[in-house]
Amino acid sequence: MTRMLRDKIGRTVEVYIDDMIIKSKQEGQHIDNLKELLKKWKGFQWDKECDKAFQDLKDYLGQALTLTAPEVGEDLYMYLSVFEHAASAVLLKDSGVQLPIYYISKTFIDAKTRPWKVFVDGASNTAGAGAGIVVITPKGLKLEHSFRLGFRAFNNEAEYEALLAGLRVVMDLGAKEVEVYSDSLLVVNQVQGNFETKDPRTIEYLRLVKQTMGNFSNFKIERVARGQNQHVDSLATLASLIADMVPWLIRVELVAKPSITARAPVAQVTIAEKCWMDPIIDFLAEDQASEDEKEAARVRRTATQYWLFANQKLYLRSFEGLYLQCFHPNQAEELLAELHEGVCGSHVGGRSLAHRAMTQGFWWPQMRKNATEHARRNRYSTSAYPQSNGQAEATNKAIVSGLKKRLEGAKGRWAEELPSVLWAYRTTPRRSTGETPFSLTYGAKAVILAEVNLCSARVAGFAPDENEKLMSK
Repeated sequence: MTRMLRDKIGRTVEVYIDDMIIKSKQEGQHIDNLKELLKKWKGFQWDKECDKAFQDLKDYLGQALTLTAPEVGEDLYMYLSVFEHAASAVLLKDSGVQLPIYYISKTFIDAKTRPWKVFVDGASNTAGAGAGIVVITPKGLKLEHSFRLGFRAFNNEAEYEALLAGLRVVMDLGAKEVEVYSDSLLVVNQVQGNFETKDPRTIEYLRLVKQTMGNFSNFKIERVARGQNQHVDSLATLASLIADMVPWLIRVELVAKPSITARAPVAQVTIAEKCWMDPIIDFLAEDQASEDEKEAARVRRTATQYWLFANQKLYLRSFEGLYLQCFHPNQAEELLAELHEGVCGSHVGGRSLAHRAMTQGFWWPQMRKNATEHARRNRYSTSAYPQSNGQAEATNKAIVSGLKKRLEGAKGRWAEELPSVLWAYRTTPRRSTGETPFSLTYGAKAVILAEVNLCSARVAGFAPDENEKLMSK
């Protein structure tokens, strides 16, 4: 109707839902305007039946019902009509004939196109697991809900349950555009596609979330700080802390079983022992700190020296500006063995061994102590040297000369200076060839086996195609 009468609407015609009004500025123009409108239908002919219908319409309009006032104690009746985009209601009284008292009709303008904001949070502890959501409607109405999970769930699973519960609520309310806010770094980045998902249950949760997202025309999820999500956190943990500090009546429902039905395959796994890196990783990834105030303050203070990569590997910002990969103590022995007596081993002492591990891009708090113990255990081992043709002696002379220039009066620091001298020698182009010893031997910079096995930052960022292009220049 709107498309057919688009050149008339606002001039001689007004259309409202299923009603149409023909208007004229002057009474004498009304018939002409009506005839002009009726010409829009092809094959239409004005006949006696049309005259009768038009006269009946005028008679009805001349006897239109007017609103009446209700009497005290009188029974009233209301008729309600609700459509997808509009709702109408009329209030009547019945005195043998139904007479209108009040009439209203409203259109839902953009009610389903303005975004709904959903704040979600999950919590899991020894007592159980729960989820909380706060829905803010386009008109600013705040809806709060708390869910108790009737099954064992880890913290990330509780976060996913909270997200799914929030999506179901706004979907039932008819929302089409949704903005979700969560303080879980892992869940938000997995939904956004920034983090890889490997756990079978997490994969199933993520699949269900993306399936539910398809019910909305526009979906956005963002991470907020835990302090900004404090109200939802209180719902999830059923604590007494409420953001507005006023009494609230909160409905708590029971989620009897998980949202997903997939069962994780049974496999034997090795659980890594807790080490010094765990509190720092938890703080950087999830903004979690120990309940012990002193320990929490220590972690916050030291965390500024570290950087957490997207693959959850921790790196230390060294004083030289380089990022050193942090090591679990169980992995340190493998690296020290390779550096001390492996293919590239030099059978150095503990201090030199620790320094060499650092120059290769690795670090852990007890590295000096571990290196000293490892060197002491292997002090009786000797390395085999192949027969040379005099080149080794010439190389040694160049190394000793470089050490003398760098050490000057501080001869006790030769262990710290030796790696720098060797690095300078191996990466300095020779006059005879114009190339460095490493580039002539390997065609690239040398990388020890331990660095490949333990995947340092340099190895993780290595791109073969880009390397070939650079080497060909």
